[in-house]
Amino acid sequence: MDLPGPPGGLRFSFPVVHPAFGEFHGRVGDFLPPLVGVHAWCVDADAPRGDFPEPPVNPAPPRVEPAVEGRVRCLQRAASYPHATSPQRRGEDTAPYQRCRFPRHFGFPINPQLTPLMAKQFWFPRKESDRRTLLNNLADKLPGDYATKYGITAAELDTLETFRKWFNWTLDALEYIRQKALGYTGFRDALGYGKGTATGALTQPTGFALAPQPTGGNPPAALVPQANGWKFVASLVNRIKGHAAYAVADGQDLAIEGAQESVADPETTKPVIEVVRVAGGKVEVRWKKGGFTGVRIEVDRGNSQWAFLAVDTMPDYLDTVTAAAGTTALWKYRAIYLDGDEPFGQWSDPVSIAVTG
Repeated sequence: MDLPGPPGGLRFSFPVVHPAFGEFHGRVGDFLPPLVGVHAWCVDADAPRGDFPEPPVNPAPPRVEPAVEGRVRCLQRAASYPHATSPQRRGEDTAPYQRCRFPRHFGFPINPQLTPLMAKQFWFPRKESDRRTLLNNLADKLPGDYATKYGITAAELDTLETFRKWFNWTLDALEYIRQKALGYTGFRDALGYGKGTATGALTQPTGFALAPQPTGGNPPAALVPQANGWKFVASLVNRIKGHAAYAVADGQDLAIEGAQESVADPETTKPVIEVVRVAGGKVEVRWKKGGFTGVRIEVDRGNSQWAFLAVDTMPDYLDTVTAAAGTTALWKYRAIYLDGDEPFGQWSDPVSIAVTG
């Protein structure tokens, strides 16, 4: 099946597996039909205007050099469907491949410069302390050249500074209250139950004395806190990163560029597992997800043969088989990560445990 692109439009070709229509080679034009479930494998190539050559029948997947901006086009795989194939199912080396995604939703204009999937972490930190650091960095560095370059107004800078002061004050107050609460808890335990080393007369806990609330201006005046400060910060960040003059170096200086995510190396990646006996003489296999879908677990029940035990997607796994009554054996376990339904990386180091029936 062929999909013609719009006349004169930028078009490029790759084999497509569609859940309803099966596999076909199509030319995808300025608008891509909504092909449900399509994923992509990136290949290194310069994307000229006009048509790419039709791929040969059952082509061997091209290798990928490190992702270079402007040098990417895609050969896809619909991994969610059983008739789709992947490099591992074809017995090929998966190390050169990187997953990629279309920069916009299917059905919208597309750009041949596809972006690596999960190449960077999201800029917004998970920890409150790291968010505080980010906010202080933005409030310190945005005024001046960055504000001029990215069109940040004086009123917006004032809003940012007010949010910064109130956020810092609140985090400090919460930590102060937490420490005070620990002291009051200790006093209660000593007073009511004689816990700790204190005897006889007790030292009374001190009262609460929070720091003065934020002020600003000259002369200083109370600052009015506004709700949803991080939504405001996100709007500024989106404007900056979407600006035509945006430079990655600016984003790094402002701390709004997410950290580069490391790509798992299939030559060295393997789960670390341990086995423990639990109630009923059963064995529990403990493992960590490590960002993968799950693990395939195999067991050797003392006969020197590895046999499939289970696919587990949520740690930990309980082996419900028990040793026969009156017998003792040394059971071994091993596991390999799964990326989707595909094994990824290497088998774990085998671990063993003595079981008795």
